[in-house]
Amino acid sequence: MGQSKNNGGQDYYMCSNPKGHGGLSIKRKDADDYVAGRVWARLAGADMDDDKDREWVAEAALRFTTQRDLSGIQEERRETVARLERVRNSIAELQADRKAGLYRGRDELAMWRATMTQYRAFEDQCTARLEELNEQTTAAIRVPTDWFEPGEDPLGPGSPWAAWDVFKRREFLDLFLSGLSVGPGRDPETRKYIAIEDRLTLHWRQLETEAQEEDEETLAAL
Repeated sequence: MGQSKNNGGQDYYMCSNPKGHGGLSIKRKDADDYVAGRVWARLAGADMDDDKDREWVAEAALRFTTQRDLSGIQEERRETVARLERVRNSIAELQADRKAGLYRGRDELAMWRATMTQYRAFEDQCTARLEELNEQTTAAIRVPTDWFEPGEDPLGPGSPWAAWDVFKRREFLDLFLSGLSVGPGRDPETRKYIAIEDRLTLHWRQLETEAQEEDEETLAAL
């Protein structure tokens, strides 16, 4: 959605593609306050003794840390994972070639063993480096104290939210949400106004374990 102002100077979010519903708009402050309130409420209600709540906060903290301090580590981790996958594919191909009888005689088998030794050594290096990077990532993750100490009013004066500019607020919300859906402001039949909590749908970021389970279910169904 884009942003606009009405004749009274109020800020609105406006749908950039009004086809089919005649255009959607919602007051920016009302939307921002509602969404932020939902996120802060979920944080305040998080039970750190509950596995899912703890994982949810930990993944958000990891994204927060990555935004600031771990970009280099995460990039190296992605590159190392890719190298590890390539060398394991090469090992599998080499083993398949030998099984198919493509290496014959003493010299060819010696070459096969030398190549396999190199591949295995590189695989061990990648695995060891990944363990080091994972340890560095874990050590660097810190849950900001103000996530759990926003004051009595998480959006009010003196709160972290009130002190942040619009960019930092959006970065914060992006740690927990993948997006939003906005519904019509009036009931199409009665023309009555629809409450903001019934208009806005928050799309919470999925836990990594849940995403993996969905991927496995999808693959199993193919």
